[in-house]
Amino acid sequence: MKITKFIATAGLVLFTSTFAMFIYAADPDCPGTFTGSITPPIGNELKLTLHAKGIQIYDCKESLITPRTYSWVFRSPVATLSKHGKAAIHYAGPRWKSIMPGDNSTIKGAKCQDISSLTPNAIPQLLLSATHVTPGPLFGNVTYIQRVNTTGGVAPVAPVAPAASVCGLGAELDVPYTADYKLYRAED
Repeated sequence: MKITKFIATAGLVLFTSTFAMFIYAADPDCPGTFTGSITPPIGNELKLTLHAKGIQIYDCKESLITPRTYSWVFRSPVATLSKHGKAAIHYAGPRWKSIMPGDNSTIKGAKCQDISSLTPNAIPQLLLSATHVTPGPLFGNVTYIQRVNTTGGVAPVAPVAPAASVCGLGAELDVPYTADYKLYRAED
């Protein structure tokens, strides 16, 4: 009886460990992160949180698969980030640029992970790695950017048709959104 319990327990531990390794496999695009997580890897600490208010811009485009079928396709964000006054702008790339006097620092990011927002009809929460950083006080040593607490920014889900005057080919849709961008740096 004891041997049977031991074998069953050992099998369960082996299965659980294997399953956990499958779920939490490392993300090859962002070393040190795990699939399904938007937490920066160990060795990074929070530097600053900036609140963003802006728009997500979508274009009305025809489907390449189904002719005369149109939908909103994401183009870029445009937002102002602040903490006690305007600090930066966010735009396509994704990129962030300081607008603080005497600071020309910038970041270009690459998406590592995304997860659904906790708020319905909101853009996903993200983890991005800083792939190109220019020197300066605001962004100079940023390693990761985390987008959390998202609201809004989602385009209509249903395909749109020019006949319904909802959208015409080439039309633009600006959808308001807010988010908090957490900037991380390497620990000292």
